[in-house]
Amino acid sequence: MELKVVVVNKVNAQVGDQVEVNLETQNVLGAAFIAYVIPLIALVIGIGGGSFLLKKVGVKENVEAYAMIIGFLLTMVTYMGIRLKEGSFKKDKRYMPNICKIVQE
Repeated sequence: MELKVVVVNKVNAQVGDQVEVNLETQNVLGAAFIAYVIPLIALVIGIGGGSFLLKKVGVKENVEAYAMIIGFLLTMVTYMGIRLKEGSFKKDKRYMPNICKIVQE
């Protein structure tokens, strides 16, 4: 099986070398937090805050449905923001795997 990945090459591996690749657990968790937890928080805030605000302004019918729509919209905006920042995440070496050793030349 062949897998192509952009990595940080600190051991001067050459094309064709078999290497061991490492990605720090902390960085994997950070990336997962950005990709999954932040949008989930946005969804909860959108639904809860939307429901609260709708009730405050006097909406009495379909409050839950409107709050759900607000939650989904806020989640969508959050994903779009993450997508816009994707370029800076790709440039950040913390989120890139590292070659830790050459297994076979």
